[in-house]
Amino acid sequence: MYVNKKAIIEGARSFCIILMMLQLAMVFFFLDLNVLPMSGVSALTFFVLLLCIFLLEKERFRSFTLLLLATMLLYTGAAVLLVGLGNGFQHLFAAAVLLAFYAEYICRSLKLPAVSGKAVGWIALAEYLLLLVVSRLYPAPYVLAGDGVGLIHVVLEIIVLVGSILCLSSFLRLSSFSERVLQDQASTDGLTGLYNRKGYERLLEEIEPQSTTLLLFDADQFKHINDDFGHDAGDKVLRKIGRALQENFRREDYICRIGGDEFAVLVQNADESLNDLILKKVSRINMTLSHVEDGLPAASVSVGAAPGAADCRTLFEHADAALYRVKAEGGRGCGFYGMEQNEVSAW
Repeated sequence: MYVNKKAIIEGARSFCIILMMLQLAMVFFFLDLNVLPMSGVSALTFFVLLLCIFLLEKERFRSFTLLLLATMLLYTGAAVLLVGLGNGFQHLFAAAVLLAFYAEYICRSLKLPAVSGKAVGWIALAEYLLLLVVSRLYPAPYVLAGDGVGLIHVVLEIIVLVGSILCLSSFLRLSSFSERVLQDQASTDGLTGLYNRKGYERLLEEIEPQSTTLLLFDADQFKHINDDFGHDAGDKVLRKIGRALQENFRREDYICRIGGDEFAVLVQNADESLNDLILKKVSRINMTLSHVEDGLPAASVSVGAAPGAADCRTLFEHADAALYRVKAEGGRGCGFYGMEQNEVSAW
């Protein structure tokens, strides 16, 4: 799972600032109703949220999460004990539990120690049941009356509803993003950074074979490079081939490593008018690979091209047949299926 740490910090900071503004409003609200203990609780909560922001800036995510959740649970408990269950403060338990699960997901995504959402959920449930018992045995010392009570209900219910929507939608969005990233990672070759065989097969499901030219690249005499210079040098040559392909083809062309020393390029929206351009690109690639200034042995590639076919299987068979013909004639060139002559890349 992958998330943007900077975005998470900014979002959490904004959340804390909103809570601080709400607590500041509650200070004056309870002062106006002469409920001085709750006014003090709100003021203390305001300063605790300031400390939460400090912990967040220091990237102490677990401490931040623990303090924020503990503050929400303690504030809710104090509100219920002082003004009773009939004022809606118990709704904040649901908000705290949702936030706990979301925070656990984020922390695990960032590979950081996480606070258990399940544990917070059980604590919230136990606290709520305890408050139910206590509120029946000992009625709240303060009774809120007037229009402000209805406003508190509305505000708290909005907080829970909006928080639920934001947490769940963000969770789904992050899950979808993580799934795409993991899928891309599974489709990426670790050595060259290109699409691997799995990625290539996935791309074949997306392309239009009739308007796609498939180029199959095969490194010439690659076994000798491994035998004479070692596998480390062979890996560097493969990376060099991958870079050369990326430098010579467009972003919209899909470049894949489909085997040990075999590469494929899917040229989108291509037709026979691009054949000359493809030949020039292959020539430049072989010229690049022939340079030995970087300490690597000289290399070259043979290329078989299939300019469109009825389906992907036929497209591959045509390109493979063209490649076989190029290899049989000595390699270092590019051949197109259906054309008798191969174009040999210049050295």
